[in-house]
Amino acid sequence: DIIINRIGKCAGYWQIYDGDRLPVSDCIIVVKSPGQEIVNVLRTKSNGGRLQIPYHGVACQYVTINDIKNLWET
Repeated sequence: DIIINRIGKCAGYWQIYDGDRLPVSDCIIVVKSPGQEIVNVLRTKSNGGRLQIPYHGVACQYVTINDIKNLWET
């Protein structure tokens, strides 16, 4: 599975979840059983583990599921 932080100062950071305990926010997007194509797109569109996409919000940044889906269109 892939876990993507959805809100806050860590919005847009993602990680492949390997089953170990992992300290994350309760505001996450989970991609269940991703294929290699999804992993490759996330790696290509990331810098330092953070997705290079436009973020929403002023005081608190956030990303949406549509932001993640749009990675395949750009």
